[in-house]
Amino acid sequence: MEEETIWKQMYLCLAGAMADAVDLMEPVPECRPAWARLNRALQEAEELYLSAGEEPECPQT
Repeated sequence: MEEETIWKQMYLCLAGAMADAVDLMEPVPECRPAWARLNRALQEAEELYLSAGEEPECPQT
Protein backbone atom coordinates (compact mmCIF):
# COMPACT_ATOMS: atom_id res chain seq x y z
CA MET A 1 0.00 0.00 0.00
CA GLU A 2 1.33 3.43 -0.90
CA GLU A 3 2.28 5.82 1.90
CA GLU A 4 -0.15 8.44 0.55
CA THR A 5 -3.00 5.92 0.66
CA ILE A 6 -2.14 4.99 4.24
CA TRP A 7 -2.24 8.66 5.31
CA LYS A 8 -5.60 9.15 3.61
CA GLN A 9 -7.01 6.12 5.41
CA MET A 10 -5.57 7.29 8.71
CA TYR A 11 -7.12 10.74 8.24
CA LEU A 12 -10.52 9.29 7.37
CA CYS A 13 -10.43 6.89 10.30
CA LEU A 14 -9.48 9.62 12.76
CA ALA A 15 -11.95 12.14 11.33
CA GLY A 16 -14.76 9.60 11.51
CA ALA A 17 -13.97 8.74 15.13
CA MET A 18 -13.74 12.43 16.04
CA ALA A 19 -17.11 13.10 14.41
CA ASP A 20 -18.61 10.24 16.41
CA ALA A 21 -17.09 11.60 19.63
CA VAL A 22 -18.41 15.09 18.88
CA ASP A 23 -21.90 13.67 18.42
CA LEU A 24 -21.69 11.82 21.75
CA MET A 25 -20.34 14.80 23.68
CA GLU A 26 -22.61 17.55 22.38
CA PRO A 27 -25.49 17.11 24.85
CA VAL A 28 -23.19 17.03 27.90
CA PRO A 29 -22.58 20.58 29.21
CA GLU A 30 -19.29 19.65 30.91
CA CYS A 31 -17.89 18.53 27.57
CA ARG A 32 -18.80 21.70 25.68
CA PRO A 33 -15.22 23.11 25.47
CA ALA A 34 -13.84 19.78 24.24
CA TRP A 35 -16.76 19.44 21.81
CA ALA A 36 -16.10 22.91 20.38
CA ARG A 37 -12.37 22.21 19.96
CA LEU A 38 -12.94 18.87 18.26
CA ASN A 39 -15.53 20.42 15.98
CA ARG A 40 -13.10 23.20 14.96
CA ALA A 41 -10.34 20.66 14.36
CA LEU A 42 -12.65 18.60 12.15
CA GLN A 43 -13.55 21.66 10.10
CA GLU A 44 -9.91 22.71 9.76
CA ALA A 45 -8.82 19.21 8.76
CA GLU A 46 -11.59 18.94 6.18
CA GLU A 47 -10.62 22.30 4.66
CA LEU A 48 -6.97 21.20 4.42
CA TYR A 49 -7.94 17.86 2.92
CA LEU A 50 -10.17 19.48 0.32
CA SER A 51 -7.64 22.20 -0.50
CA ALA A 52 -5.18 19.45 -1.39
CA GLY A 53 -7.57 18.48 -4.18
CA GLU A 54 -8.90 15.35 -2.54
CA GLU A 55 -12.46 14.13 -2.57
CA PRO A 56 -13.37 12.82 0.90
CA GLU A 57 -14.28 9.15 0.92
CA CYS A 58 -15.81 7.88 4.11
CA PRO A 59 -15.34 4.15 4.60
CA GLN A 60 -18.25 2.42 6.28
CA THR A 61 -17.30 0.83 9.57
